[in-house]
Order: sequence, then structure tokens, then C-alpha cells
Amino acid sequence: MTKDFKQYSIDLGQRESQNNYKIENVFHFLGRWQLGSPRIYDLGYSINGYFPRDLPIKKVITKEQFLCNPTLQNELFIKHISGLKTHAVNYHSDKINTQFGKYYLTLSGIVSGMHLIGPGGMDKFLRTGVDSADGFDTKASEYITKFAGYDLYSNIEIG
Repeated sequence: MTKDFKQYSIDLGQRESQNNYKIENVFHFLGRWQLGSPRIYDLGYSINGYFPRDLPIKKVITKEQFLCNPTLQNELFIKHISGLKTHAVNYHSDKINTQFGKYYLTLSGIVSGMHLIGPGGMDKFLRTGVDSADGFDTKASEYITKFAGYDLYSNIEIG
């Protein structure tokens, strides 16, 4: 099995939602890859009019419109991962493909950790070694390990 972007989209989608586009979790993260309203806002859309204080409303869509639109979710996922890759390369290029404590860090592992706990959370982890977790107590190290070794630059399509 090729560990390319297409396979990454499938595997991360499986872990996040069992590849279900129409799911919302108890913390109100949405869709196949469980994106939150703040991240969806960053990607250009205001879910049910959500917007951060002092910033403009973006293109408003309902939660239901988002959940029922796999094409939009796919487009936003590619954009989401592209932004996380850029952050990882800009801020952590010296750590990619190196040993960090008991973890071997790859670009896809770092990006996956950022997907789980945010870029700031991953920055803190890589600075301090403190293994943060999400609301379900899933640790960043789990994603760093589980999603290591994918080529996030090849076959940029959704599986």
C-alpha cells in the first residue's frame, strides 16, 4: 500500500469519523475529518454565522450544509492539511525525520499531531515534550506515531 496523500485522507478519516461525512461529535467537531467551527472559519466559511470577535463573517453555511457536502469537506481538508504542512515546514523543519525522545518525527506525524491538538499545541509538544491530548484524551504522540511516514506531497486527492 502506498502511503500517499490519498491513503492519508482515508486513514485519518477512518480514525476521526469512520470516514463518515455526516457526523458531529459531542464537542461539535464536524464531518469526515472532525473540523471545528474556528478552523472552518480559517478555511473561508462561517458555520451558522460563527466568526471570531472583531473579524468579519465569511461565507455563511449551515452545519447541515457542511455535513451534507463531501466535495466542500474534501476541498477544505486539502486546504487544511496544506496549511498545517506549511506551518510544520516553517517552524519545525529541523525536527522532521529526527528522533524526539521515544518518537521518530515525520512531516505527516507532525501534521497529524497539529490536526489533533492544533499548531500551538504541537509547537508546545516539540518545545517541551509535554504530550497534550484532545477532549477524548487522545494524545498527540498517538497521532505522531499512527500517521508517520505518509508522503503528503504525492497524489493530492481524496480517497
